[in-house]
Amino acid sequence: MQYLVIFTPKQKIGSAEMPSDFPQLLRGEEARAKDLYMEGLLRQSWVLGERDHGAAVLFEAESPEHLQEIIASFPLIKADYSNTQVFPLAPDPAFAEKS
Repeated sequence: MQYLVIFTPKQKIGSAEMPSDFPQLLRGEEARAKDLYMEGLLRQSWVLGERDHGAAVLFEAESPEHLQEIIASFPLIKADYSNTQVFPLAPDPAFAEKS
C-alpha cells in the first residue's frame, strides 16, 4: 500500500531550539532516504516550498505498522525534530479501467 507522509520541522531551521547536531542529523536523514529508495520503500520525495518547510514523501509499506517502523528510522524523527502527517492512498476510481 502507498502512503503520503508530510514531514514538517518542529522548530524553524536556525532557531535556538534546533538540535546542535542538526547538520549531522540532516546528512543521516538524506542517507536513510537513499537507502529506503534503493529498497523500494521510498518512491518519491518532494521539498515543501523552501527546504526548511519540510518534505512530502511517497512510501510503499506492507501495513500502517510497517510504515511507522520506516518513519521511526529517520534521524530527525529519532531526535524529535519533525512532525508527521500520514495519508493512506488508494487508487482513484475515476481512473480505474471500466469493464
